Order: sequence, then C-alpha cells, then structure tokens
Amino acid sequence: MVKKRVKVKNLKEKKCLKVGCCAWDSGMCWSAVGTDTCKSTSQKYGGCHIEKECTKCIKTPLKFISDIKSLPSAGPSMMSMMVNGLHLVGLESTESYIRWCWVVTAITEILNNTVSDLEMQKEVISNLYKRKVVGKLIAGKEIEFTDSFEDSNSVCDIIGIKADTETESGQISEILEHILHFIHIGERYTFSQWSTESEMSTDAWAAVLQAEEAGVYDTSGYNDIKEDEVRRRVILQEFHFWLVLADWDILNDGEFNLGFGEWKGVDNLTDMEKKIPKAHKLYTKTTGTVLGKPTIETLRSLGSLRKSSKPESCKMPKL
Repeated sequence: MVKKRVKVKNLKEKKCLKVGCCAWDSGMCWSAVGTDTCKSTSQKYGGCHIEKECTKCIKTPLKFISDIKSLPSAGPSMMSMMVNGLHLVGLESTESYIRWCWVVTAITEILNNTVSDLEMQKEVISNLYKRKVVGKLIAGKEIEFTDSFEDSNSVCDIIGIKADTETESGQISEILEHILHFIHIGERYTFSQWSTESEMSTDAWAAVLQAEEAGVYDTSGYNDIKEDEVRRRVILQEFHFWLVLADWDILNDGEFNLGFGEWKGVDNLTDMEKKIPKAHKLYTKTTGTVLGKPTIETLRSLGSLRKSSKPESCKMPKL
C-alpha cells in the first residue's frame, strides 16, 4: 500500500532529517509514516533507533571494512559497505568512491586503537552492529530507502558527501557531525551516563541543563520538534557532537573554525572543565575514552569533498 504524502509543518531541512521518521523533498519536510504523526513508535526509540537488538549482526573481527557491494534490499541501485559497525549506504559511482573513501578513513581514525579504553570502544562498536546503524550517504540529491529497509535499521541521519557549500569548514562539519551522531547511538547503549532509559535522570541530561544555564548550549532551535523523545534524542546527540569537537579543539582554532551559534564559549577541554564541569566529567569518563581525533590531513581532505571542489586522492584504509 502506498503511503499518502503528508507535509510536516515548521521543520526546516536540517531538523527534518534529524527527526528520523521524516524525509526532505522538493523543499519541504514530509512524514515517512504517511498520515500518522511523524514521531517515535514502540519499535523505534526517538524515531530512529531500532529497539530489538540484532546480536547475530555482530561481525568478527569487530573492526572490519567490507568491499562496496550492491544492496537491492535498500532500493534500486543502492550500494553499501560496513566500516567498524557502521553500515554506509548510498548511490555509489566512480566519482563518489573517493568521497566514500574519505568518510571511511575518518571513521577508522575516530575509532582507532590508541584510545584509552579499547574494551569499552569494542562495546560501542558491538552496539552499532546490534542496533543496525545505517549512515545514509547523499551526494547531492536525496535518496529514499525501501520501507522494509528503513523499518528494520536505525536510519537516523544523513552525510552529505557533496555538500553545496563554498567553505571547507561546512563540508568538514557535515561529515564529522553525522559520523559522530551515528557512533553516539552505540555509546547510548554502552554507557549508562548516556542511556536511552530514563534519560532525563542521566548524567548527560544534567550536563545539558548546566550547559544551557551557563549560556553555552542553546537548544531553543529544537523546540519545533514536538515529539518529546525525538527532541531529547536530537538535543543529546548534538550535545555529544559539540563536546567532541571541543575536545579536538577545532571549533575556533584559526583553521577549521567549525563552531556556530548554538554553542559558544567552550572551545577545548580547559573551557569545558571551567564552565560546564558536569559535561567535562561526563565526557572524560565516557566518550573521551573511546574516540580519537582524525589527523589534520584527513580533516583537510574532508573539506575537498564539497560540491565546488575536486576531492583529494584517497586509498581505502586497511585494518
């Protein structure tokens, strides 16, 4: 049965795509659930995390890079590859291969073997497999998955690998932000501090409130997401992203300058400890122990993936 297209009011493109049960098409936000409200269901937490674990989906070894292969179950001409628990899916071509390669490189450098808690990192990766986390890769035009594929995977956001931006920072931020959003799903089922259960009583939510009170994190832009669970998921995943970039010191560093309006005054761990100590404690005990910073060379190369630039040559990493 074909679902009736229903417009979702008051959501602009970026927030529309973050909801998880909506799609952006022809300059408007549309419900992916037909005439039902665009909200979370009993099968998906926050509109996008599948609730049932898929333990048989875990690969051995955990850190694994597959070849790019056809994936007809996701839709016509869809291609996919697995990278350290993340399932990348999109329309692959000779041109886009280089862009996929740099996304894969960034993922492997973020989930590297030199982190301080490799065992917990393995738990994060295991949970990415269990929750069947999909990173939708968009090279310009939006793509749609089949309903069965969308329903059976955690499809929470997209990576624009041919972003229509004149600045390198815009493309770098686009890729890093969404890789981190995908990884954050694994963290939320690994660390109790980020848990999806009773999330408003978690250390992460307490840290968000402190950051709001300190004028560091402005969440008012997410008030137009009416479903409470979806809105909290988005607020927390964005918070996670800002904490990581502050640790990596690339928000207002003179070269990458990835910061913007909703986050201000905390550009590094020293600022974090001084101004929002709850966030500092949360980060250094959880996320900061399992993620690494991509190399400067990789960050610069991500900037060349934008629409107006010619990508740097890339060799697919080996694990």
